[in-house]
Amino acid sequence: MWSPSGEEVGGLERADWMPPQIALFHPLQMRIWDGVSDQMRVVDAFEDDVFVTLRLQHREAPDETGEATINREFGVVTEYRDAATEILLTNLHIDL
Repeated sequence: MWSPSGEEVGGLERADWMPPQIALFHPLQMRIWDGVSDQMRVVDAFEDDVFVTLRLQHREAPDETGEATINREFGVVTEYRDAATEILLTNLHIDL
């Protein structure tokens, strides 16, 4: 299966798997919803007028945590981090 580094990526059992950089634009496709092949799960959530922040916990290693921040206006994840990954989406705007 494809990975940015070209190395083997484990746990790609889900037919809807996509690289995490693309999954930012499809939050429900991210591997954080405690599905059978998901590595993370949501354990708490906070919201304000602009963002929803999800606190994440690794399913098999509870000490490993992370966060996903969703922009409410655009419906995309603008920041994701866990023990191995940190992705920041910047300069998000719509030109009509």
